[in-house]
Amino acid sequence: MIELERYFNIYGDATKALRECNYENASFLFNILLSFFEEDKESIKDYEHLKEVLKKNIEACDILKNNNI
Repeated sequence: MIELERYFNIYGDATKALRECNYENASFLFNILLSFFEEDKESIKDYEHLKEVLKKNIEACDILKNNNI
C-alpha cells in the first residue's frame, strides 16, 4: 500500500528547502522522493510523468546550487 502522507511530507520539505534557497537539501529530498516513487512505480498510474518532473526539479536545484544563486 502506498503511503501518500510520506510522499507529501517529503515533497513539502523539499519545496520549503527550495524556497529557502537550500538547493542541496532540496535536491537530496527530491532524490529521496524519486527513490520512493521507484519502489511504488507499479502502483502509480502517472509514474513516468512524476519521475520526469522530479528529475527536472533535481536538475534545477543542482544548477542553482552550482551557480550560487
